[in-house]
Amino acid sequence: WARFTGERELEVALRDGGTARLTADQVVIATGASPFVPPALKPLMDSVAHTNRTIMRLEDQPEHLTIIGGGVVAVEFAHIFGSLGSRVTLLVRGDQLLKDLPEELAERFGAIAARTWDVRFGTEVAVAHEQDGGAVLELDDGSTLRTDVVLVATGRRPNTAALGLEDAGVETDGRGFVVTDAHGRTSSPGVWALGDVRDGAARGYTMGYALLVVLLPVVLIAAGQLPALLPGAGSDGWLAAVSNPVPALLLACLAALP
Repeated sequence: WARFTGERELEVALRDGGTARLTADQVVIATGASPFVPPALKPLMDSVAHTNRTIMRLEDQPEHLTIIGGGVVAVEFAHIFGSLGSRVTLLVRGDQLLKDLPEELAERFGAIAARTWDVRFGTEVAVAHEQDGGAVLELDDGSTLRTDVVLVATGRRPNTAALGLEDAGVETDGRGFVVTDAHGRTSSPGVWALGDVRDGAARGYTMGYALLVVLLPVVLIAAGQLPALLPGAGSDGWLAAVSNPVPALLLACLAALP
């Protein structure tokens, strides 16, 4: 482990059980983020419940997959497993899918999703337990849902709690993500942050994603799909849509859905 003890000063654990103090002109925070699991679902995490890190390691395809969440990870795996033939249920705490997307895109995707999967808005799991190799979910509306596998896609939490960021003068947002500018600079001179530990608005694109954002709209236009997805938006409208970190993936899903 390592934690800040001052500006660009860190205390670091050593393998022999001791500690060392380090200073540097430049320090990079790249501790990432971890999936958030609601308390009601924790009893299932060692058996029939998964996060995006483990769901693709299933030995058998589930007949019925229930996904907790309504964000991009939730709909990504709904599309994957639904396309493979699994029956998919999404339990969404809020009143729409993909609430961080441009409103028009989120609404149009939500309408298609409701025709494709069993989407239940305003719904949370109150109690969950394993039964007969699957899961029984008692929902907050009083109903019960039986499913083979559960995917927990309720967001991520940054791995910053034990870093001592306040001692380094590094600003975080209300959820603990490190606040940076577009280049990864934090509020403390000489301290940078990269990857999922950064606040969502400032996370940088990878080269692969940048290529996807540039090429996917061209492919969709050639296929005649993009005008149908964003009618009347014009070039400025769809360029604004795909400049957001997630619509490129969703546009691909929209083009593939019936």
